[in-house]
Amino acid sequence: MSDAPRARRRNTQADRSGRAPEALPCSTALAASGALQQSTRPIVIGGHPAWNAYDGLIDEVRLYQQALSATQVAQLAAGEVYPVRAYYVYPNDQPYHQEYVDAINTYLAELQGWYRQQANVSFHLVGSVQAVRSSQNYVNMRCGSSPSSACQNNPIEIPNWLNAVSQAVGGFPARQSTLVFSQGGGGYAGANLYGDYTGFAVVGDWVLEPISGVREPLAIHCGYATWQCLDGTPKGTVAHELGHSLGLHHPDSYPGESIMGWHGGYPTTIFFDHEQMILQESPMLSSGVLVRGGLWLDFGNADYMYSNTTVTLTGSGFGPGAQVEFVDAAHTAVVSPTTITGTSLTVQVPSGLGPGYIRVRNGSGASNKVAVNFYP
Repeated sequence: MSDAPRARRRNTQADRSGRAPEALPCSTALAASGALQQSTRPIVIGGHPAWNAYDGLIDEVRLYQQALSATQVAQLAAGEVYPVRAYYVYPNDQPYHQEYVDAINTYLAELQGWYRQQANVSFHLVGSVQAVRSSQNYVNMRCGSSPSSACQNNPIEIPNWLNAVSQAVGGFPARQSTLVFSQGGGGYAGANLYGDYTGFAVVGDWVLEPISGVREPLAIHCGYATWQCLDGTPKGTVAHELGHSLGLHHPDSYPGESIMGWHGGYPTTIFFDHEQMILQESPMLSSGVLVRGGLWLDFGNADYMYSNTTVTLTGSGFGPGAQVEFVDAAHTAVVSPTTITGTSLTVQVPSGLGPGYIRVRNGSGASNKVAVNFYP
C-alpha cells in the first residue's frame, strides 16, 4: 500500500499550565505487504469498529505517497502558504490617491471572503496594499525608455506597461502572487503563474476608478471604456486575474459560467468544481499540500490536452519508475510514460477526463500540480 497515513496526535490531557501538549508527528512508518482487502466499511483511523484503540483526539489527517523525511515533516509543520502581496503603483508625474488605497484594502477583504465562500479556501494576504511611486514618468511607463512618437501621441498605447509595473515593485518573486493595481494602466488585465510558483496579476484604471469613485484625468480613465467599468466587471476582473496567478486557466468551452470564463457576473459567478479542487490543493492557498522532493513539473507545459494523444512533459527529477497522474474533479488515472529522461517524459493522455491537473510521481514522492483542460 503506497499511501502512508500521517496524523498529528493530540493528547486530551493538558499540562499543569492548562495547555494541551504540542502535536507530535508519527515517528515510525510501518511497512505492510499482501493483498488489499475489499471492504464497504468506513475508514477508521486510531480505532476499530468493535473497540476503541486510541485514547485521545486525532485531527488533520492527510495521506502521502511515501514516508516523509524529518525535513519534510518540519516543512509541513511550519504550515507554509505562499502569500499574496498587493501594490498600488502610480507614475511619478501623476498624483497619489489615498482613495485608491482605501478602496483596494476594502475590496481585498471582500475578495478574501468571496474566495472562501466560492472555493472553501482563500488566499493569504500579507498586510495592506503598499503604495509605490514609480521612478518613471507616465510616457516611459507606457512606451519604454526610448518612446516612439506614435506611442507618445497615442494616450491609450501601453506596450511597456507590464515591464514598468514589474520594475516598480522590484520584480515578481517566487512562491508568491504579486497583485498590482496600476494607475495609468487603463484596461490592462494580465496574469500568469510560472517558475517556482511565481504568480502575478496586474489591473489598471478600469478597476481603480469604479471601486473608488475617483477618476484620474491623466490616466486611461473609464471615459475610454464601455462595459468594462460597469456592474460587477471591475471587481470580477481582479477575482479572475488573481485566479490565473494562482494557477487557474480559462475554462474555454466547458458548459456553465465560471469567474474564470466571464468575470462580469461577480459576485454571483462561481468557481467550477475542478477550479475549487485546484485552489484547495495549491500551496498558494493551503498548507501541507506540497511536499517538496526531487520531482518538479514545469508550469509552462501545455494547458490543454486531448484524449488518446501523446504529449511531452518537461520538468526535473524524472527517472525510472516515474508515472503521470491525470486528475479531474471525479477521476484519477495513472499512466506510465513511453519514454523518459531526467527532464522530460512522453505519455499518452487517457480518455474520459474533464478539466483538472497533472503531476508526476514515483515511489519516493510527487511533483507539484499543473492545471490542464482535458478534451475528448
